[in-house]
Amino acid sequence: MPIIAIASAVSASEPVAQRASLKLTESPVSAADYPPSALALRQEGIVVAAFLVDPNGKVTSCNIAQSSGSDALDQRTCEIVIQRFQFSPARTAQGRAVEEWRTQKFSWRLPAGSVGDVGSSKHGELLVHIARDGRVESCEVSKSSGDRLWDLRMCKVVSVNRKFEPARDRFGRRQKSRQVVPVWE
Repeated sequence: MPIIAIASAVSASEPVAQRASLKLTESPVSAADYPPSALALRQEGIVVAAFLVDPNGKVTSCNIAQSSGSDALDQRTCEIVIQRFQFSPARTAQGRAVEEWRTQKFSWRLPAGSVGDVGSSKHGELLVHIARDGRVESCEVSKSSGDRLWDLRMCKVVSVNRKFEPARDRFGRRQKSRQVVPVWE
C-alpha cells in the first residue's frame, strides 16, 4: 500500500461531543492510485490534507495544508479523500449532526517493484535547465530510453509537475542551473 494515513486532527464550528469517524471496510488506497507522473519522477512525500466533513458524513471540500512538493501527489490525495472517504458525522451534545474540519497526514512511498527497479522497461536521463525561481525553463534528453516519444513525454512531465530548489551563489543569491534527472517507466 503506497499511502499510509499516519495522523489526524479536527475542528468544528460548534462544540462537538462526538467526533466524525471514518467508515472504512477496506483500505481507501492501493498501489494503483500512485500518479503515473510521480512514479516516473520517483516522487515521494508527505501530504497534509485539510477537509470538511458535512453533517451527512460526506467530504465536501479538500485543501492541501502541507504540500509533499509534488503537485501530482497533492492533487491525488484530495481526489481520494473526496471520492472515497465517508464518515459518521460529528455530533453535538444534543445529538445534532454538524460539519467538522479534519486534517489527515498521508505518506506517499513508491510501491515495491515500481519505477526504477531492475527490469524496468524504459529509463533515461533528462538535462533540466532551472530558472532562478525553481521552475523548469527547458528540458532536453541527455540519455535516451530508446523511445523518442516517451523521452519527450517525460520532459513534458518534468516541466509541468516539478519545481526545483534553485542553485545559490556564495552570497546565497538564487542562480540559474542545470540538473540531470533520471526517469523510469
